[in-house]
Amino acid sequence: MINPAKVTLSAFEAKLVNNSEWILTKHTILQKAGDLLWAQANNINDFFIGHAIVALPELAACPPKISKGERYRELPWVIMDYPAIFSKTSVVALRTMFWWGNFISVTLHLSGKYKQVFENTIAENIKHAPAAFYISNGCREWEHHFGEDNYTPAGELDDIALYQKIVQPSFIKIALKYDLGEWNNMNQLLKEAYSRFAFILQR
Repeated sequence: MINPAKVTLSAFEAKLVNNSEWILTKHTILQKAGDLLWAQANNINDFFIGHAIVALPELAACPPKISKGERYRELPWVIMDYPAIFSKTSVVALRTMFWWGNFISVTLHLSGKYKQVFENTIAENIKHAPAAFYISNGCREWEHHFGEDNYTPAGELDDIALYQKIVQPSFIKIALKYDLGEWNNMNQLLKEAYSRFAFILQR
């Protein structure tokens, strides 16, 4: 039998259920988020991809892919993976993500043979520009939030700890995040993000 308390609307919920405008606005924002991410393919080509293609020519054949969902930690999200290769044993992906109410982020995700190609180069280069980067804690490969259990600011790590976080785990994720209040400047911020990732891949 249904508990009446579970289906009774609060005053706030009752107001929202009679207002179609807010849900239509949500759809518009999500469409704009998808369009913003899709537009980054050209920026990735210009500011990032050439640096990775030198070592991984197979990335040249990877088309951009957009994914959407409603409930990453109960909130809507949009992701573009480009360039990206996902296999059972190895991953290389540059992931640009919009997460409702939280941030837009760019994440470099490497595992398996692709991690082996770049890990020492990244560990050396990131020492020269650690301030904005976050380094995954090597526990949850498919989590995207920036909680303390998932990411550590690179600037808080000394050279030895930074090296260990990049080289020791079976995968590495290095990320930059941007406040949604910067939305109207996001295209330029993302260009800069892709350039920063290109820098840490340079040999």
